[in-house]
Order: sequence, then C-alpha cells, then structure tokens
Amino acid sequence: MMRMGTRNVYLLAASKESPLKGGDFAAKIAQMHVLDILSTVGALRRTQQTFAALERTAQFQDRRLY
Repeated sequence: MMRMGTRNVYLLAASKESPLKGGDFAAKIAQMHVLDILSTVGALRRTQQTFAALERTAQFQDRRLY
C-alpha cells in the first residue's frame, strides 16, 4: 500500500446563481462534481488496488444478500 503525504488542499467550486434563488444547491452539485473527478483520478492511478477493492466489496455483498 502506498502512503502519500498529508497536505491541506482547498478546493473551490463555482456555479452561477440566480438572483431569485439561493445558490446552495448549485454549489453542492459543483462540489460533488469536483469530488467525483478527484475520486476517479485516484482510482485510475491505482487500477489494481481499485479492482481488488471492488471485488472484495462485491464478494461481501454477495454473502450479505443470500
């Protein structure tokens, strides 16, 4: 398992807001999009570990369902 250094990172996600509505929902969607991209990049960088984790998850779910 590779361990990376701990760093503080600030992510900013902007979205257009309507003057009549609060931009809270649009901002949350933008933040989720950024997190989705980051998690996908992380999974692609560690392909073997990602597939192994998915396989373990699938096996666990199979045991829990039946």
